[in-house]
Amino acid sequence: MVPVLVSRRLPFKGIPLIHIDVDYSSSQFEAVMAPRTILVADEDIDTRIILRALLERHGYRIVDAATPQEAMAAAAQDISLVIMNHPIPVGPATTLAGWLRAQPQTRDVPIINLTSRTIPHFAEDAARQGVNITLAKPLDVHRLTELVHQLAGQLVAH
Repeated sequence: MVPVLVSRRLPFKGIPLIHIDVDYSSSQFEAVMAPRTILVADEDIDTRIILRALLERHGYRIVDAATPQEAMAAAAQDISLVIMNHPIPVGPATTLAGWLRAQPQTRDVPIINLTSRTIPHFAEDAARQGVNITLAKPLDVHRLTELVHQLAGQLVAH
């Protein structure tokens, strides 16, 4: 393995920028620095564009899907989080959230539901189908970003 030298300038409040060198083997470097992948499933292109811009700025890799079929195909990738507009039907009496929960590779992947439906029974129905958190639109981007960091994290260690 060839050593890889990583240099970071880290700003801390009240302390000038410092320089830190860390020596990783290339496989360690790739494992630590690989971005988490988030599936964004929403039929609205504006929502997908905004979420992509917001989350890529925080270092996440985004896979987006406009249709249930695209979302199901994207779910075959190694995803760490799903952000979707629930319900997205994928079959008779089956939503994308329910389908994701039935798949071994996505059974435990957290799901955030973004919805304009603020009636409590919609959030309860989403939770029954496997959604972890429901956020009402218009979005509080700070709250969403905080949740994404908590649920997906910024760095992955395989």
